[in-house]
Amino acid sequence: MHGGADHARPRLARGEPGAAHSRTTESDPTAARAPDLVRRRWRVAAPNRLLVADFTYVPTTGGFGYTAFVIDAYAGMTTGWECSLRKDTGFVERALRHAAAFRAA
Repeated sequence: MHGGADHARPRLARGEPGAAHSRTTESDPTAARAPDLVRRRWRVAAPNRLLVADFTYVPTTGGFGYTAFVIDAYAGMTTGWECSLRKDTGFVERALRHAAAFRAA
């Protein structure tokens, strides 16, 4: 396995700084979960039938940087993305608009 905790364990054992991971998501077990609208069926017969979106973060010297991305499930291709220093809906919406514009072109 590459990355993540496997790389942190030896550094953590040696007491190296930055070896421990910080948790950025606090889940609420009582919160309603979003429905699985595709029922885990990721294979589609043609492009533009299923777009999936997510975002991730990267630690920076000033906090976190966030990247939202949209992927066409058929092609496995990123069709839209956007970066931001704030975790808000605006940058995710911009990534979706970029994906729509890319596919319309």
